[in-house]
Amino acid sequence: MKRILFLFLLTGICIFSVQSQEPCKTMDHIALQDQIDPDYAKRRAALEKFTNNFIQSQSAAANNRNSAIVTIPVVVHILYNNAASNLSDNVVYSQIDVLNEDFRRLNADTNQTRSMFQSVAGDPLIEFCLATTDPSGNPTDGITRTFTNTTSFDSNTNDMKSASSGGKDPWPAAQYLNVWVCELQGNVLGFAYFPGAPASIDGIVCDPNVFGATGSHLLSGYQDGRTMTHEVGHYLNLYHTFNDACAGTSASSCGNSGDRVCDTPPVANATFGCPSNPNTCTETPVDEVDMYENYMDYTYDNCKNLFTNGQISRMQALFSQGGLRYSLVNSSGCSLPSACDSGQTLPLMEDFQGSFVPQGWTIENPDGSNTWQLAASVTGASGGSTRATFVDNFTYNASGNEDYFVSMQLDLSGNSTATLTFDVAYAQYDNTYSDGMRVEIAPNCNSFSDVVFNKSGSILATVPDQTTAFSPSSSNDWRNETINLDSYAGSIITIRFVNVNGYGNNLYLDNININGNLLPCLPPQNLNVTNITSSKATLNWDPVSNATSYVIQGRALNTSSWVNLTVSGTSYTASGLAGYAYEWQVRSVCDNGNSTSAYSPLDTFGVGCHAPIQLSTSNITNNSVQLHWSPVPGAFFYIIRGRVSGSSAWVSIQSLSTTYFAIGLSPNTSYEWQVRTNCGSYSSSFSYLNTFSTTGSSSSSAIGNPMFEGNDEGKILIYPNPASQKATIQMAGFEEQFRLELMNALGQVVYTNEYYEMSGNTLQLDLKELQSGIYFCRITDGKKEVVKKFIKE
Repeated sequence: MKRILFLFLLTGICIFSVQSQEPCKTMDHIALQDQIDPDYAKRRAALEKFTNNFIQSQSAAANNRNSAIVTIPVVVHILYNNAASNLSDNVVYSQIDVLNEDFRRLNADTNQTRSMFQSVAGDPLIEFCLATTDPSGNPTDGITRTFTNTTSFDSNTNDMKSASSGGKDPWPAAQYLNVWVCELQGNVLGFAYFPGAPASIDGIVCDPNVFGATGSHLLSGYQDGRTMTHEVGHYLNLYHTFNDACAGTSASSCGNSGDRVCDTPPVANATFGCPSNPNTCTETPVDEVDMYENYMDYTYDNCKNLFTNGQISRMQALFSQGGLRYSLVNSSGCSLPSACDSGQTLPLMEDFQGSFVPQGWTIENPDGSNTWQLAASVTGASGGSTRATFVDNFTYNASGNEDYFVSMQLDLSGNSTATLTFDVAYAQYDNTYSDGMRVEIAPNCNSFSDVVFNKSGSILATVPDQTTAFSPSSSNDWRNETINLDSYAGSIITIRFVNVNGYGNNLYLDNININGNLLPCLPPQNLNVTNITSSKATLNWDPVSNATSYVIQGRALNTSSWVNLTVSGTSYTASGLAGYAYEWQVRSVCDNGNSTSAYSPLDTFGVGCHAPIQLSTSNITNNSVQLHWSPVPGAFFYIIRGRVSGSSAWVSIQSLSTTYFAIGLSPNTSYEWQVRTNCGSYSSSFSYLNTFSTTGSSSSSAIGNPMFEGNDEGKILIYPNPASQKATIQMAGFEEQFRLELMNALGQVVYTNEYYEMSGNTLQLDLKELQSGIYFCRITDGKKEVVKKFIKE
């Protein structure tokens, strides 16, 4: 019979007295490690010499305290055999908060430090963060969770620090503080290693019953997270205050015996509970009471509240150059992960017919036991023999443990839709022993936060219950699953398939396919030119989301040959320009060159056409103002725009001169305005803003129309525009005698005529002799002048 269920009914009372606990087993582990590795003691002795030299140099310096804050990246490895030991994220967060308070002396109970010790209590300038980047450079929350078959670990071993012995392998000790949270035997609360221990065991072990500062799991007396504060002290080279009992009672011996710190009074024995002014040792020349509020004693959490300046100097020595924790100073464990790689584009198909593990895929096996493996020959969904991947849950007795089959990063940035399909085959053992499967998505290199598929037991099953090891033997044993991933279109994702063990039966996976429709390849928009000089100009446009590159084509106006250039960004600085006017456009290249858009509309610019400067105002009244600016060589005319300050709507007008008289303004109102230059077929950018305020009171009446509409300018309309053979000009506001000129894009006059009298307000222009291109029609009557742009096809 495969399953034998043992039920133990235990009735009893567990009473913890203060002395029944062994709060810290650090010194026992150090003694054991000295036997295994005699060089460990030598490294600690060298560290003591280095520390003493550091302290002496700091004492000799004018400012003997380092003011730089050191931040230590922390990874918390939670090992659990039951739900109670699988502590929540909030418990972990509360523990990190306690460390950050205690190691910056920001703890709320600093007022409990007795008056005789207030002057020596200090701020270690050490902070802690849960790691945000794992050793591979991937995002992480700084917490690992591993199911273990070990109900409680022998506190005399380091089994919890290796996957091969039911624990969790450490992250690089030079870059992270590794913390293992696991059930410990023998009423031990925790232990750590002094600096210099092998990287494979360096770090801290803490029982879950004293980890954190929130939750009903916490042991009475140890509810404030100070067990971890104590163990981090050891990790940072601090001894117990009762180390060597009453050794170091004089000024000459306190630095090299006892706890090697002179501002912590020696203590004969560990202090438990929360005593009242004990004095177990006699010091000279001044005898002091025991400092039971020191974090490196054994008192209850609510009686601990300080590190001394002497202890702080020992800790800071570790972070100076040559110190054994110096590598943590430059660790990237709490930095932002590197930019998300683009990954593989769709489609993706994996049928397991090649090598296993397939290229780009990874398997994560937290407990080192059964995991995803190759099924070399099973009956597939199509009915023939095939290969697939599966997890042997039938012989895998690790209920709740998870194994991960993880894809490479997938680039959906060029897709408008996406769909995941796969074939699954599964038989549960029975309703008691059944397994599950999830499909999770990590969007844009973040954590696997999105569950898109979650089935277990009979819902996951594709065949009836089976009490022998299941292997698909018919196409009917498979089911095809389809998952809509449209919400991830346009992003980078990673997919993982999660087997959730329930000691049930085998789970098979095959024919993983991810497909999607491509986004249309659109031309860029909002072409503009900046940083124009006599020989250079920067061309800019808005990005197209699925474009992988862009093709620019440009030429001098009224020339036939285009110059083409492919760029990866959304701007390009053209140099070596000569002449006056240029036109250019851009198209997108998508799908890694497999598709291109049409070209964008043409944009024009000219080198040497600059925005006006020296903007000023004069003759300001309650309803008018005179605007002035400096002339620009080559200008055809100027475009002025203005508005009430802070509003969104601009009013624009043209001017042939470098001054303009605006009327019809509102009294006691602030206005802003700017000018751009038109050099024929192209214009400069607008100038900087200039502001002014009209006089008068808000109750005064405005005269005329809103800003810049008060001048009686002539107006012309040209249609059709563009025109091919003929164009009609409609005019208003001109004297009967006027002059008409047509100019090409280079400013050359190609047609001129004098009119002395015109019946009606329209005239016809014959355009057959003109070449195709951009032209300007200028009409002047001696009092006013208007220029209008049109295109000859």
